[in-house]
Amino acid sequence: MPTFHMGSPDAELRRLLGLTNYIAMGGVVGATEETMRPWLDRCWRIIKDYWPKRVHVFGVMAQWCLERYPWYSADSSSALVGAGMGRITSFREGRVVSDAWIDYARATFDGAVMDKVSHLQAKKGSAWKGRAILNIQSQLQLQRFITDLWALRGFTWEDETCAASTAPLDNTSTVPF
Repeated sequence: MPTFHMGSPDAELRRLLGLTNYIAMGGVVGATEETMRPWLDRCWRIIKDYWPKRVHVFGVMAQWCLERYPWYSADSSSALVGAGMGRITSFREGRVVSDAWIDYARATFDGAVMDKVSHLQAKKGSAWKGRAILNIQSQLQLQRFITDLWALRGFTWEDETCAASTAPLDNTSTVPF
């Protein structure tokens, strides 16, 4: 899949958009919102001139980013990496929140997330698997929330031919460019 990376010249994005209906954007892992937002705003101002396009973003589950731009798809290892680092994410009141496993376990008495306790662990070691399951579930809830949000804004991806939206990308209150 053609991929446009953060820091590449805008002319390259235009070239890729002229070649295909499905591109990816990458090189943003570890970038902060402060550095990523202006770059993505600039990219999406270019993308709108080629709309509709299916745009995938590599390594992003930041909710602000998924709510701001009409991505076709996104991926991230945060559910698995976070589980390995002892983090548990939950989807509550329209937001993804993250807790240390011990705080989550104290609040829920969920042994599946507790190291050296969980029945899901091999040899009663890490409860990575139990935490990963919860983290993946919260990402699926976020996915549904974001899909519904964009549908309310008039953007859907139901057709494989990329007839993505009944609404054009423009300077409306729901699209930031």
